[in-house]
Amino acid sequence: MLHPVARLKMVNAVTEFDRKQSTKKGYSPYALAQYFQAIERIAEDMANGFCVLDAIERNFIGRLAEIVKKTIPSGILERN
Repeated sequence: MLHPVARLKMVNAVTEFDRKQSTKKGYSPYALAQYFQAIERIAEDMANGFCVLDAIERNFIGRLAEIVKKTIPSGILERN
């Protein structure tokens, strides 16, 4: 289960990432909604037995994955 505080921190992180991306050429105005959907998929993955790190890696890639991982306390990030 994804803790509500962890979900809020993820939402804040992807919102800030999207805000910074919005000033760049090639920005997609649909990206933020896709990031929110990915957070929902993370919660579903965790409900299906994935650890939070694996769930994040299944739904985000690259720099955004690293940003989202930093929002989670290190003790929770360990793989099962």
